[in-house]
Amino acid sequence: MLLCTFWINDYTDHGSLAISAGVDSNRVEQGIKGILDEMKKIRDEKVSDTELRKAKDFLIGNMYLGLESSDDLASFYGYQEYIERENKTPKKWRLKLKKLLLPISPKWPKRSLQTKNSIWL
Repeated sequence: MLLCTFWINDYTDHGSLAISAGVDSNRVEQGIKGILDEMKKIRDEKVSDTELRKAKDFLIGNMYLGLESSDDLASFYGYQEYIERENKTPKKWRLKLKKLLLPISPKWPKRSLQTKNSIWL
């Protein structure tokens, strides 16, 4: 099992990417190699239009699922008012996200991958 999470601090300009894997203790080296190979793909290969569409659909679906209760909807609008200083409806966010094209993030630095305590791109 492989779990990858991405976290952004809404109040600053940084975040983190964490990967964890449930790997049999006899296959740790193979697991690390597989993860590093996938990280190199993220760094070196262009994201396909199909993959980008899937990611957008996933984010949009999760946004709507996360807005089912009145408390969640209040937090959605309250956060925007407090942090963004403007309010957009979920529909406007969906339309804005649908318009995003590649590249949607800065280029990954071309540093070497380190495998001792942390893995960096």
